[in-house]
Amino acid sequence: MGMTALALIGALLLLLGIVALCGLLLGYFAQKYKIEGDPLVEKIDAILP
Repeated sequence: MGMTALALIGALLLLLGIVALCGLLLGYFAQKYKIEGDPLVEKIDAILP
């Protein structure tokens, strides 16, 4: 394996780590700041056929 292949694998692993971290953070904050529901939306849904 040449230096270019090792650099490519290293870059891919770095990007994989960044993507995994962003996914975990998004999942955490989605649950932390969960919105139960908007009463206005429920009223509009009740009016519509």
